[in-house]
Amino acid sequence: IGMEINLVYIVNRQNFCGKVVLLAKNLQGYQSLLKLHSLAYLTNLNKHLPIHINQQDLLNNNEGLIVLTGGLDGILTDIIEKNPKELNSFLDSTKSTFKDNIFLEINRFFTQKDKDLEMIFLQKALDFNLPIIATNNIFFKNPSDKFAADVLQKIRIGETINEEGTNILNPHQYFKNQDEMC
Repeated sequence: IGMEINLVYIVNRQNFCGKVVLLAKNLQGYQSLLKLHSLAYLTNLNKHLPIHINQQDLLNNNEGLIVLTGGLDGILTDIIEKNPKELNSFLDSTKSTFKDNIFLEINRFFTQKDKDLEMIFLQKALDFNLPIIATNNIFFKNPSDKFAADVLQKIRIGETINEEGTNILNPHQYFKNQDEMC
C-alpha cells in the first residue's frame, strides 16, 4: 500500500516541489501514510502549490515507510532545475532519516530530458550509496492504447484532441515487461 504525493522542500525561502512515492512496509508504515495524507489536506495554506506534504513532515513521520524519489516528475528534478546546489543537502537529510529505505527512481521515456537527468541521478546514487529503482509512470496498457489515453487526458483538462499546447502522453508510458524495463 502506498501513495504518490507532492513533496515540498523549502530552503532559503526557495520552494521546491515534486512527487515522491511512499510505500508502507508494515502497519506502522500504513499509519504513517494515513497521517501524512491527512496532513497534506489539513495543513496546505499555500494555495500556489498543489496538495503536498513538506519535507519536515515526511522526516518526522518516516516509521515503516519506503520512499522513492519520484523520477522525472520528482522532487529531485525540481531541485536540479531550480538550484542544483541544494540537491546534496536534500539527499543527505532524507538519507540520514530513511537510511536503507530510500530509492532513487529513474524513468526511461527516451527524451533528452530524461537522459540528462538519468546521468545526474545515477551519479547521486553512487555518491550517496542509494539503490536505484526503475519505474514507468503507466497511463495505458499497450502501445496501441496511446491515442485513447491521449483523448482521456485532453478530456480531463478540458481540451479537444486537436488543440495544441498541452503535452500529450509519452508513447513509452505503457505497461512494459521485464525485458522492456532494462
